[in-house]
Amino acid sequence: MTGETARNRVAEMRQRVLIVLVVLFTVGLCVPSFSIISGWSAAQPHYRVPAQPVALLDTPSAWFLIDENGTVRGTVARDEAPSLPKLFGIRPTALLMQEFQALNATRTGIEVATLLIALDTHNSEVRDVQLDLSDARNIVATIRGMTVYLGDGRFREKWDLLEHVRDAGHAIFRAGHELDLRFSDTVIVRRHL
Repeated sequence: MTGETARNRVAEMRQRVLIVLVVLFTVGLCVPSFSIISGWSAAQPHYRVPAQPVALLDTPSAWFLIDENGTVRGTVARDEAPSLPKLFGIRPTALLMQEFQALNATRTGIEVATLLIALDTHNSEVRDVQLDLSDARNIVATIRGMTVYLGDGRFREKWDLLEHVRDAGHAIFRAGHELDLRFSDTVIVRRHL
């Protein structure tokens, strides 16, 4: 390759790079929401609102404040716990390290707690929901003294079934009752004596 040919190739490369830069700049000006970095927009300043805790995770010395994504947002003393659903049976260190099983269990607990709170019309202000997530195959919830065995999935279908039973006028949502939803399309009600 001669010196002249090499110079021509370098000049062609510079032109191509310049064209690409001009196109990127033009797209950036014409499309105000153009984003190279996830969550950043050229159109408006992006202010993140700190995530609010939606649940508490049991630890040996305090409660972890958990946001809707399953991220730990802080701690609170055991005697100063806000009125939020309480999750049990998840290793706190595993959640801090964002291990898949702990994160998945936490998100499942938040989903189930949200559904149960929506179902319990008598308890909309006080979120006295406790979820035992130690056995992924059988999640157990306690709400106002009532125990609900949920199994391991299809929580929305089970919630719809409970809502149907409640709307039919059956008085099963009382302290001392156990509701077993582990079987398909079935609500088993037991009363503690």
